[in-house]
Parts: sequence; structure tokens; C-alpha cells
Amino acid sequence: MNYLTFEKYIFLSIGIWKRFVLRRNKKDSSVKNEKNRKKFREKKAEWNHLLEKSYTCLE
Repeated sequence: MNYLTFEKYIFLSIGIWKRFVLRRNKKDSSVKNEKNRKKFREKKAEWNHLLEKSYTCLE
């Protein structure tokens, strides 16, 4: 194994590792986004309920 092939091997392994890490981070962020969306939906439903309550109190 001469120096050039060794260098290529190192660069390839770094590229594969980077791609794996980036893909993993993407998955994690999509899971986080889904959780945040769920929380937001729940809060929105809560706010709507409170708004309806306040309107009925005003009437």
C-alpha cells in the first residue's frame, strides 16, 4: 500500500463517517420537530378551549 492509496483510504473513510453523522443528525432533528409540532398542536387546542371559555363568560 503506497502513500497515495493510503491517503485516499483516509479521505474516503472520513467522508463516509461524515455522511453517517449528518444523516443521523437529520433523523434526530426530524424527531425533535415532530415532538415540537405535537406540543404546539396540544397548546393550540388548549388556547382555543380557553378562548371559547372566555367568550362564553363575556356573553
